[in-house]
Amino acid sequence: MAVLTFYNDEINVIEAQLTDDITFECILSFIKDMAELSIKHENYQWLVDYTKAHFKLGTFEIYNLPKAAYNKLEPLGDQRDRLKRAIIRINDKEDFAFLYNVAQNTGQNLKVFDTREEALKWLKT
Repeated sequence: MAVLTFYNDEINVIEAQLTDDITFECILSFIKDMAELSIKHENYQWLVDYTKAHFKLGTFEIYNLPKAAYNKLEPLGDQRDRLKRAIIRINDKEDFAFLYNVAQNTGQNLKVFDTREEALKWLKT
């Protein structure tokens, strides 16, 4: 697994670019890193790019991911409810649709996109 997390000052978002095999533990790890960047830059717009990754989560892990991710955001305090996450997905439409539905059902502001342009447009609205 390789994850590059950074504050992109050109577009004013916290960004993650993922490559290789991505597991449940990997996702929780980079979420913690992104939360730290959010605190440092007072920015709550995230762009997560899975297009070069291999999503290796089972249905049960996908179901549990939004709750586990929300718990990892505890350092944000009350600001975690301001968080807006745009995910650029790989071709696995069913898994990402399921992730989107579970996140929505838990009150999280997360949306899945096919392209970077669509994701950025949504983040900026």
